[in-house]
Amino acid sequence: MPKTPTKKEEADQQLVSPALREIELSKLDSNPWQPRSTQPTDEELAELMNSIKAVGQKMPILVRPDPKREERFQIGDGAMRRLVSGKLGLKTIMAMVQPLTDRQMKILALAANTFVRLRDSDKETAVYRLWESEFKTDEEGRPGVRKNAVFTGLREMERESGMALFSIQNYLNAYETRNKMMREASKEQKVAVRSVSAKDLAQIAEIAKESPLVAREIVMARTDPKAPLKSSEVREVVDAVKMAATPAEKERVTQEIIQSKREVQKEIEKIKDQAQEALTTRVKAEYNPEARAERRVDDRERLDREQKAKEDEIKKSVNADTQLRMRYFDIETQVTDKTSDTYHRRIVNIRDENTKYQTIASIRSAAKKLTEFAARFKE
Repeated sequence: MPKTPTKKEEADQQLVSPALREIELSKLDSNPWQPRSTQPTDEELAELMNSIKAVGQKMPILVRPDPKREERFQIGDGAMRRLVSGKLGLKTIMAMVQPLTDRQMKILALAANTFVRLRDSDKETAVYRLWESEFKTDEEGRPGVRKNAVFTGLREMERESGMALFSIQNYLNAYETRNKMMREASKEQKVAVRSVSAKDLAQIAEIAKESPLVAREIVMARTDPKAPLKSSEVREVVDAVKMAATPAEKERVTQEIIQSKREVQKEIEKIKDQAQEALTTRVKAEYNPEARAERRVDDRERLDREQKAKEDEIKKSVNADTQLRMRYFDIETQVTDKTSDTYHRRIVNIRDENTKYQTIASIRSAAKKLTEFAARFKE
């Protein structure tokens, strides 16, 4: 008769392959090797929160049983989903349970989506710790490892983590550079070195080996909240420092260039502030109630002047037309007195004013000549 397995053996058997379970949020712990040193912002969580609100949890999180505490689980992938579920008031979450090793948990911490949102110094630290604890080798090598043990370890890390070899090397080099620059640095300088980007650090690293003090000064100038150097200006400072011969000259050149850049930046900021102040003053003046009332009065007076000018123009036109008609009437009267009724009816029935005026003028001229001719007989 086969032996009945114990509860522990049954549980271990279930964990050989992934098991989908609904787990209480209170029983979940974060990944011990979580590289992120700060909590996600509300903006980072907003999209995921809206998605879970609309359609629920699409993908289960990945967890492993806590190796030291029963009925508790450590999150391998899904920390943000767990955080959002808690903010939404959910009590449980769907999870895929797997017997993950410490190495797998470390790799998952790097491969999780939150890794791309980490600041560069956190990424470098996480990669270095994974390398040091799981893949680092020395020249003696491990049993069965080829002579070039260091390169073999990098290749092994590339294969298991999914990260490109050159990315791993860049992270490791940047980690060493940051730590070298933070030696003998003040607390403020250490904060600046941690916050500077990998792109800027790669430029500063060229002089960090020879002049850590100068490198820290450049980092402080780059992260200055009031007048920070630009990335292009960092390159300019580094090139100038490389041309200096002695450490004292390197430091002097660095200070001079940084000071000149700061003065230029201050002038730029001053001009911006003046422009902003002028714009603010103009906007306030435009939206000031008294000023707006004055502008309305001015606009009303301007419209009244324009309306009066139009009316005057119309009156002039009407007066001119009236005078013309009076001239026509005077001519018609004169013609009527000196010509027959036939001519009078003929002129009155003409509709076109120009034709009528020309006809009257010609008759008037003819009448004038006739009157002059008749006057000869009176003499």
